[in-house]
Amino acid sequence: MIRKGFGDRWRSWIRGCLETANFSVMINGRPRGKFRASRVLRQGDPLSPFLFTLVIDVLSRIMEKALAADQFHGLFSGHEMVEVSHLQFANDTIFFHRG
Repeated sequence: MIRKGFGDRWRSWIRGCLETANFSVMINGRPRGKFRASRVLRQGDPLSPFLFTLVIDVLSRIMEKALAADQFHGLFSGHEMVEVSHLQFANDTIFFHRG
């Protein structure tokens, strides 16, 4: 997050969200007990898509550098023979590699 230009305050907020997740159980409409999460980011967490976007951006840049350095070879597609190394949609990533 430092390389992306996020400041100290923002990074500490995100760290706090990831390190301090607790759950309570609702009994008769009232929260009872507190349980510390063993894994803090769950499916459906509102923060999850944002953090995923940051991670896939970095992954995409790594793939672009690998292609440019001739360390990875994608598949060529279409009339203009565009090289495709990976596709990302929602929370899925597909890698294409020619052997």
